[in-house]
Amino acid sequence: MPPNMKHTEEHRMTDSTSPVRRPSFFQGVTYTGAGTALNIVFLFLETMVAVRVLDTETYGVYALLAVVVNFLVMITDVGSTTSVTQLIASSPNTRQSALVSSAITFRLIVIVFVSIIILSLQQTAIFLLDPSMVLLDYAIYIPMMLIAVSLDESLQAILQGYQAFRHMAIANGLRTVLRLILSVVFLLIFHLGMKGLIYSWVISFSVAVVYEYFVLPYSRRLSIDWGILSEMLRFGFPLQLNRFLWFVSARVDVLLLGMFIGPSAVALFEVGGRIPNALVRLTQSYSAVYFPTMTELLSKGENYKAHRLLNRSLRLLSFCMALFALISVIFGQQIINILFSAKYDASSTVFSLLMIGLQMNVLVTLMGYTLTSAGYPGRSLTANAIRETLIVVADLVLIPFLGLVGPAYGKLAAYYVANPISVWMLRRSHIRVLMSPYIKQTTLLWLVTVLFWWLQPQNILIRILMVVIFIALNIALSTISHDDMELVLPRTLIKRLNRRKEIVSHAQ
Repeated sequence: MPPNMKHTEEHRMTDSTSPVRRPSFFQGVTYTGAGTALNIVFLFLETMVAVRVLDTETYGVYALLAVVVNFLVMITDVGSTTSVTQLIASSPNTRQSALVSSAITFRLIVIVFVSIIILSLQQTAIFLLDPSMVLLDYAIYIPMMLIAVSLDESLQAILQGYQAFRHMAIANGLRTVLRLILSVVFLLIFHLGMKGLIYSWVISFSVAVVYEYFVLPYSRRLSIDWGILSEMLRFGFPLQLNRFLWFVSARVDVLLLGMFIGPSAVALFEVGGRIPNALVRLTQSYSAVYFPTMTELLSKGENYKAHRLLNRSLRLLSFCMALFALISVIFGQQIINILFSAKYDASSTVFSLLMIGLQMNVLVTLMGYTLTSAGYPGRSLTANAIRETLIVVADLVLIPFLGLVGPAYGKLAAYYVANPISVWMLRRSHIRVLMSPYIKQTTLLWLVTVLFWWLQPQNILIRILMVVIFIALNIALSTISHDDMELVLPRTLIKRLNRRKEIVSHAQ
């Protein structure tokens, strides 16, 4: 690079004016939420096509392959990527270029190393990851999938640190739309079966990587600043352990179902978990904005704003997840049949149980982000370690006895145990968290759920009435407010709602 060009690049990064305009919290949620929502819709369409074209056993093998690849993606992180978002958000512009270069370069080195091991020791590596060995025929594709997904993850984390949520949304949109189109083409036109899903995965992620790389606001030289890398790894290691534990608890059920029962059980469980996992991803788009925002507030000493953001977020997410959980309980079987066909009818119970547990899991996850933002990743790790251990133990105990629904019951119990532990960790860290609103929301969810299980009403109007009653009771008990909805709704709409509320109150 010529000296004058280098100076220009450095000036661009060190100037007090950030190269990426920081959006508002609502704008950030809108960008990431829209991108994630689009991703979810298109992945659902892909799944709807795949489960109808492939038999349950083949789709189960594909689900196992996805778990293995995502596990390796997590391994290649080593803590560098998980910390880069927080460090970029809290560092001056002068350090950001070195942070980004070091994170990407180090990730590339680790990816190459892991890929060589997979290709050189195929049988041994696959056996360690999948004792059933059903994935051996597809081992050659694992490095390609690993490279594409790992780089996408790193670049998304960097863009998140810059709060470049619009670019994140565009990349997600590109990846998702292309993946759906290619999946349909490869499955329905070229009849490639499972290989078609693999090809669509690799190509779509690669296109997203190219876009993300060229919109990065930094000088694109690959190099490592060993001092900065050491800092990233020290900060990121507890985060990575946290992520590892989460992955084990979230995905060990698939591996154990494959070992104890077979790929068909994996397919049924994956279909039952498709909607809960989609909602987890949707809440992650919220967390993608929440995490750097909370980090910035706490680093500036604006504790009141930080605590207010936490409690508003807890009320909002808890209400939304409880509402979705109730809908899954009341209409679960119909939803599964419409989306995935009657051959996945057995997935409806898994779907309902996972949705009920999801409400509490989302709250625990948000509390973990808060602890990390406050500089206590170790405490977040401790809370999550307890949760994940309970999940793994429950899976080992319940799968042999309960089969398909065993992991769902295990997760439900573990999430409810983890919540008070996370609250205690927050209060120990002098972070004020209000439990009363979401306790009321959870109580109402269980009351209406038990009532439905007892009555088993067949009339569709009665079922809809139960959902309406749940919403009305939450409004009456003030567990959710217009103020909370401001986080995800335009201010103009909130003002209109408040104006109508004032008119009604004056009329009375």
